[in-house]
Amino acid sequence: MPRLPNPMHEAYSNFRAEGDDARTAYLKAGYTGRPGAEWNIAQKPEVVARVAELSTPSKVRPTVPILTEKLMRIAIAGESHDSAAGLAAARQALMDIARLNGLGGSSDLGNAEPAPEGGGLVAVPWAPRTPMTEAEWFATFAPKD
Repeated sequence: MPRLPNPMHEAYSNFRAEGDDARTAYLKAGYTGRPGAEWNIAQKPEVVARVAELSTPSKVRPTVPILTEKLMRIAIAGESHDSAAGLAAARQALMDIARLNGLGGSSDLGNAEPAPEGGGLVAVPWAPRTPMTEAEWFATFAPKD
């Protein structure tokens, strides 16, 4: 069953599925009203079905594509908040996507190798040379007078 079109009904369903009583779920979903008004929502067939669906443990084992899709949603939502916390969540979700898809510490995303234990440099196919020493680097790239 897809998400309910009414976001407050969806929120109510989620809170009920998490174990909140009807009144608490009603208030957490953003409703304000007289006591007993939560009964109207709790009796709607689409809400009852959604709570039942959300309460049932998933029988599907998560796979890399499923997890990647969910993490991508988190990344997009985090970026849309345009705050430090949102961007940090987006960055972490993108890093988790990379890790799930076998991308280690390499900047070569097409031919990445797993990162060495404890981090460190990873050899990439397009850089066959050994790393330069500091003296070699200065001799090659230092400005010439």
